[in-house]
Amino acid sequence: IVSPGNSLGYLGGGLDKHIGEIFSPNKNHKDVERFILDGLNNGYRPPGTVKIITIPNEKLRRSLAFEKLQANSIIHAPTMRSPINLVKDLGESHAYRLIFDITWQILTEVDAFNKNLHIKGGDRIETIVLPGLGTGYGKIPYEMASKSMLAAV
Repeated sequence: IVSPGNSLGYLGGGLDKHIGEIFSPNKNHKDVERFILDGLNNGYRPPGTVKIITIPNEKLRRSLAFEKLQANSIIHAPTMRSPINLVKDLGESHAYRLIFDITWQILTEVDAFNKNLHIKGGDRIETIVLPGLGTGYGKIPYEMASKSMLAAV
């Protein structure tokens, strides 16, 4: 499941909070937030970069994400450093390119993750749950985000 939040990896609001809740057996996003923060480089990922964070199965066997989706990875793909209106602050063409680039990077990272499994072991990522990138706090119109994301796919 793609978490399109901010660079700091906090899951305190919007879609990220719900992602944290479905990955936690206790429905507490703070439990999952700790795994995200531990998985980030010194607690920060620049917008446009992607990090796949696998949560140990023993930690989420009773979570909704694992029970219903067999999901054990969160794909952290920050769309912004902190909450901003992406179109207003960056401009329409830059926001479109940013969403395209992030989508492309998500697909590239998942492909590399799956190719490395013969070395590391583990479960392949077969399905990606990809929400509208930048459409929440980023205020990118749904149509613009969907066109940009589809162009990358």
